[in-house]
Formats: sequence, C-alpha cells, structure tokens
Amino acid sequence: MRYHNLVLILKLLFKILKLKHFLIFCLFFFLYSLIISNYFFFFFNNIKIKLK
Repeated sequence: MRYHNLVLILKLLFKILKLKHFLIFCLFFFLYSLIISNYFFFFFNNIKIKLK
C-alpha cells in the first residue's frame, strides 16, 4: 500500500513539473513574441520616416 501511494505522489510531482515547464515555456514564448513585435514596430516606423 505504501508503495502505491509513493507511485501516485511521484506521478503527481511529474505532472506538476511538466505543467511548470509548460508554463515557463509559454512565458518565454510570450516575452519573445513581445520583443519581436516591438522590434518590427520600430523597424517599420524607421522605414516610414525614411520614405517621407
């Protein structure tokens, strides 16, 4: 019985870890897309200024 409980706890921990990694990945992806969009915005503004 104890062994079974240990396995359940390990499975739960594994799920939490996977979720944590997933959340971290989402956060990084969000930050990365923000940086890229800002960069492109800046880039396009420069082009507009040059075209004028």
